[in-house]
Amino acid sequence: MTAIANGGAFENARLDVDALLSSRPASEEALEEALELIGARAEDDLLTRPDLESDDERAWELLGAVDAWASLASYAFQRVYVEEPADVGSPFRRFKGARPDVMKRLRSCASRFKRPLEAACGVLGALSYSISVGFPLGLSVGVTWEPGQPPDPRA
Repeated sequence: MTAIANGGAFENARLDVDALLSSRPASEEALEEALELIGARAEDDLLTRPDLESDDERAWELLGAVDAWASLASYAFQRVYVEEPADVGSPFRRFKGARPDVMKRLRSCASRFKRPLEAACGVLGALSYSISVGFPLGLSVGVTWEPGQPPDPRA
C-alpha cells in the first residue's frame, strides 16, 4: 500500500519545505510560504485520486496521505515555533504566539484536508473525524471509531 501517490509529490514537497525553512532560525514569512506550498501540493495530490466508491484499500491510502500531508504542515509549523537546542535538550517556544496571518494560512492549509478526510472516513465507517489547528504544534488529524472497531484490519 502506498500512502502518497503522484510520483513523489510528497517527497518533493518535503525537500522544498526544508529549503524554505533552512535559515536558522526560520522566519514566520518563510513558514507562510511553506504552508501555502504544502496546501497547494496536498490538494493536487489528494483531490486528483480516483473515486473511492466503497474501496477500503483506496480509503486507507487516502487516510494515510491526509495524515502525511498534515504531519508535513505540523513539521513546518514546529520548525519555526519549537526548537530543541543542544544545550537545553528539550523543546521551548521562541515566540509567545503565532501571528494571525500565519494561523490563517495554517487554517487554509488544513481546510484542504476536509473533503478527502470526509470521503475516506465515510468509506471506512468512522464515527467522526477532526482537524485541529493550534499553537505551537500545528495541525492534528483525528478519527473516531466505533468501540472495538480496529483502525486498520490489515495492520
